[in-house]
Amino acid sequence: MKKLAILFILMFPIIINAQTFSASLSDKILRSYEDNAGKSVKPAIKFSYVIEANKKETDYIEITLKSSNDDVTDEVFSLKPLSIDLFKPKFQLHYSKIVKASEGIQAMQNLDYNDALISILFAKLISFERTEDERPVVANITLLDNIPIKVYYANNSGGNANINCKSKKDSPYKVKFLEEARLELTFYSGFIEKVELAGKLMDNPVRFSNLFSIGISSSDGIRKFSNHSLESFNSYFYIPETSEGAKDDKILRHRSSMNQCSWTLDVNFSDIIDYDREIDINANDISPEPTKLVLDAIQKTTKLYKPESTKLFEAIVYSDFFGVFDDKNPNGIIQTEVAKKFYINTKRKQNKWYSYILPPAWYSHAIGLVEYVNLNAKFSKIEENNKFLKAEQLDDVNYFSPLSIKQHESFSIGVDINLVSFENQNKKINTFIDFGWNYGRSGIEFSEEDQIFLNTITGSANIAFHIIPEKRYGFIANNRISRFMILNDDLIKANSFSLKSLKNGELEDPNKWLNSSQIEFYLNTSSTGKLFIRYSLVSDLKDFDNNFSQFQFGYSFFILQQNGKIK
Repeated sequence: MKKLAILFILMFPIIINAQTFSASLSDKILRSYEDNAGKSVKPAIKFSYVIEANKKETDYIEITLKSSNDDVTDEVFSLKPLSIDLFKPKFQLHYSKIVKASEGIQAMQNLDYNDALISILFAKLISFERTEDERPVVANITLLDNIPIKVYYANNSGGNANINCKSKKDSPYKVKFLEEARLELTFYSGFIEKVELAGKLMDNPVRFSNLFSIGISSSDGIRKFSNHSLESFNSYFYIPETSEGAKDDKILRHRSSMNQCSWTLDVNFSDIIDYDREIDINANDISPEPTKLVLDAIQKTTKLYKPESTKLFEAIVYSDFFGVFDDKNPNGIIQTEVAKKFYINTKRKQNKWYSYILPPAWYSHAIGLVEYVNLNAKFSKIEENNKFLKAEQLDDVNYFSPLSIKQHESFSIGVDINLVSFENQNKKINTFIDFGWNYGRSGIEFSEEDQIFLNTITGSANIAFHIIPEKRYGFIANNRISRFMILNDDLIKANSFSLKSLKNGELEDPNKWLNSSQIEFYLNTSSTGKLFIRYSLVSDLKDFDNNFSQFQFGYSFFILQQNGKIK
């Protein structure tokens, strides 16, 4: 039975909820166009065209236009939100491209489209998009116009040789405005995680990015956008018109061989976006669901949403691999964990000199304090023949050890509070130091007729290293030191049993300090769940020879969500 259970867990089907909209395009959508001679031409459509739409995990609608001409590449574009004002120009642009390529038309100007047919097509897309769950709108985000950037003067023979190259703050600059701005943003766990701004500055392509995440879970984070800047990928300088042979309003990329003053450009984050939060009752957390946005000249604004109600609570079902083949192992054939993390202070700052007293700051760019509270509960399905812990015996002493009682824990509920967080996006590693408390229940047996449950409390300190190579998978390594206390240990003494620990083959006063080390690998299999593999080793802190281990496979799912899309 155990083996069947573990096989069921390992073979748990991965549900990928994919929806696709598909429709044929009428050859009457494009009514006419002008050729190079300015003559109005009615297109002679020889090939057929299809439009397909898929909703991505980022909540973009990805639209693909396909031609029956196999030699032509599909035209693909994305929409968010799905509005007629956004859909119409993008559809017309990409439809004209695929028709021109498929039909072999050399020139197409002043195209005349059938607006009624486009409106009907858009209505079908709206119907498709609204098969998703309704989600609360949390904010409207807008890419601002005229993004100002300070461009600093070069140190050259054109009258600026006295500039102090060591002081960017005191150097003269000229304010220029970014053209053709394109902004990419990713939101995750109460933060704007990645920001990349691209555009042209004085006819030169430039690109900016953030060094660390920007907090967005509260209105205080929005007010402090001005405390964050994006930095250019390369160093630049401005050559004023007073320089001999130089052209005004030109930026040149800095070369190390040139003895000139140049720095990376920076742009204040508050000058890039307007984050207009949605006011609602008890809507104190204004961070959106994990998502990616792209804003540009065509799509300057979009809505941000909270996760669907069905995704509020996630559970992970684990099965212990060791418990399958060892009947005496009490770890439980099935273990279910439920956790919910609440972000309370998503404010990170660049490391200061005083933060380096903590070793994780040595490889991190930013530090945050008291970022979240993590509520968690664990249920262990212990096999019937191991449901209650039987006493061990040594030198005619019947005893229970704190480590064994912890191993037989069938239920626990608790909280972890973040103390310090460290972030390094370049090295793809985040470090978290937490402390917490857990209340648990463990069954012990004095005899077949006398079985009780002990109430326990555990206080702990934990350090976790979260390695995130990409969004599809990651690694977590952590070590937790805890003090394990039994709230009703007098029941053990009342039944003529002892609470002892074993060290070097001898019994001693119970060691209530435990150490737990864990390595975990997870894989995002779809938008509805993850696969987990983890190994844990729990031991006495004073004697690592006394230990137990778990090797677990797990699968996560949303408690309130049924398989498939909710219509």
